[in-house]
Amino acid sequence: LAQEEKACDCDSLVAKAKQDVETSLTATIEDLKRQLQELTAQSANKDHEIAKLRNEVETTKTAVESQVQEWKAKLDATGQALSNAQAQAEEGRTTVQSIKVSLEQAERDLAHAKEQVTKYESQHFFVNV
Repeated sequence: LAQEEKACDCDSLVAKAKQDVETSLTATIEDLKRQLQELTAQSANKDHEIAKLRNEVETTKTAVESQVQEWKAKLDATGQALSNAQAQAEEGRTTVQSIKVSLEQAERDLAHAKEQVTKYESQHFFVNV
């Protein structure tokens, strides 16, 4: 009888231990499922944040590239305007130099004409006297 009671106690202890293990494992499994759901939700939120940041980066990149193109166009236009102004200035210098040469020639021609007039007047003065 004592042996039967020991066997019964053992069966009871095994059954209790089995029940405790099942309860503990069930709680652990439920906890892990809850953690998995939380991590899945966090991951989805992070994926959403990453997509949002990528979109912002792309928008900013596009805006910056557009601004850079605008600045390049302005720089090119300014460079062209500078080249045109330099060409006009050079053309102006050439024109001024040409006018100077023509003026110098005109002054020489005028001086020569004055000499001729003086010579002519002196010849006629002596002829008429």
